[in-house]
Amino acid sequence: MATAGYTRPQNYSSIRDDDDEALDIQIESDITRSSTGDGVKKLHGQVQEVVGVMKKNIDRLLDRDVALNNLMTRADDLETS
Repeated sequence: MATAGYTRPQNYSSIRDDDDEALDIQIESDITRSSTGDGVKKLHGQVQEVVGVMKKNIDRLLDRDVALNNLMTRADDLETS
């Protein structure tokens, strides 16, 4: 939801993709070595759910930042005119 005048940081996509992929690799490795694989798989699913919620929250936070910056720009424009 980027609007005119302000964009998200360049490194934004790496926040979501790179860290998540590294976490998946580590957890998958742990699952294969575990004798309680079912419990770990359930826990992995819960962790993935939390990661998804956190990503949505970060998206909303960044969208809010864009909206606030645009609002501040519009307010400054009104003040100077």
